Amino acid sequence: MNFKNKTPGQLLTIFSPIISGLAFCLSYHSLVIDDSFVLYRYGKNLIDFGVWNYNPSQLQLDEAYTSLVGAGISIIPALLKMDPKWFTVLVNALVLGLIIFQLKKKAFQNTSLILWLLLGNALLFVHFFSGMETFLFMLVLFTLFWKILKDEESEWIPAISLMLFLIRPDGVIFSLYGFFISFTKGRRGKFYSVLCIMSIAVYWILRTWYFEQLFPNPIHIKSLQGFKPGIFISNLFQAKFYIVFLAALVFFLQEKKLRILALLALGTLIFLYAPSRLMMNYGDRFFFQISFPLFALSVILIPIKRKILISSILFFNVYSLVPFQYNPLLTYGQRLQYSYVDLGKRLAPFQGHTMVTGEGGSLPYYSSWRNFDPLGLGTRRGSEGQIDFLEIANPDLVFFYENEEGMLELIPGVGKSNDVDNWLKENGFYKVSACWFSPDYRIHSFLKSGVEDEEKIKSALIENEEYSKQSITKFQKWFYGLFH
Repeated sequence: MNFKNKTPGQLLTIFSPIISGLAFCLSYHSLVIDDSFVLYRYGKNLIDFGVWNYNPSQLQLDEAYTSLVGAGISIIPALLKMDPKWFTVLVNALVLGLIIFQLKKKAFQNTSLILWLLLGNALLFVHFFSGMETFLFMLVLFTLFWKILKDEESEWIPAISLMLFLIRPDGVIFSLYGFFISFTKGRRGKFYSVLCIMSIAVYWILRTWYFEQLFPNPIHIKSLQGFKPGIFISNLFQAKFYIVFLAALVFFLQEKKLRILALLALGTLIFLYAPSRLMMNYGDRFFFQISFPLFALSVILIPIKRKILISSILFFNVYSLVPFQYNPLLTYGQRLQYSYVDLGKRLAPFQGHTMVTGEGGSLPYYSSWRNFDPLGLGTRRGSEGQIDFLEIANPDLVFFYENEEGMLELIPGVGKSNDVDNWLKENGFYKVSACWFSPDYRIHSFLKSGVEDEEKIKSALIENEEYSKQSITKFQKWFYGLFH
């Protein structure tokens, strides 16, 4: 690119999104979401213990992921002994590079618009650093949309549709549409579509046989718990901007295929996402991952005036900043390092023990302890009560959440009953420490008397409490001091 012939205004247009992108990198570079370690736990357990499971044993096989592709990729950092955080950044950097390459190659827009589209959006950087599932999903979804709209290489559409489903099953509606489009393209399209659909069927049969359940744990917990009007209305309200955006595409676009894709996205949002318990919907994750590819395609394909185009991009980017004015995601990654990651590393020398905690990501990952998740995401739960669950888990260490009233709960919002207190006393558990995730969010540890390495585990828990409390208090004071 030749900068000599650029006017000051043109140079500002080019470098402003770059500066914006650098600012977002600085803001979110430490961000990694605890749930992302659930995926990496599978690769780690396969390499270290020879078992494909959430826990490093075959006592109970649990499918705590929905992304087969993400779980498969997790084998690589386990082999290379690479930290998941930086492996995530490396994978997403490659994905972002592919997105930019596709936009630059296929779009007839200039470089500055592409830079504004990608580097000016805060949510894109949140998902760049937080985990790899969302970024991979958006890349494959964008590629599928592009090939459907441009009728390019229709034999690739079934393969891309298959990949989309294996990255996230909630992309099934788009995958089915891709298979349908390919099926209408003649004999080869029919052959490849049937082949990919059969591959999905074989995969689903194999995973059902291996894990002995029809759906993964997250689908059971998030989507199969019955319709709850309060959750549905709350999710619709949170997704109001995306609903308006997708509805506008449906009603005002002239491009038929793009309208259909927007309608499918709108249907996914209203009928699949809105009724579900969207745990960890940080940065509007579920709504953003199906809306942003359509927004990018709209910018590329819709012939509108340059000023309107720039205004649309700026509006979308400014909206992405609205939820982030004092957002806890800015400090989340650092707090995770001081708390659960640190505790997991301190417990790692004492492998072979079992814990019970709903924080099923980095703490079990770094400790390599067996974990029974009372929330049901990491390990499946039936209809048993808390006492029966604890009996089944037979733990050496139990973590309780502290609610706003200072009461301890095994499951947030349920409370700790007298029965649980009695069970802890009868089984020789005693309170040791509290791991600080923030000044108002802590998990309290109860250790079983007489377990192997009891004193060493106790020391590790106490040391973590001192470290997490001191580090997080100091960090929070420093961070908020920057803005006051």
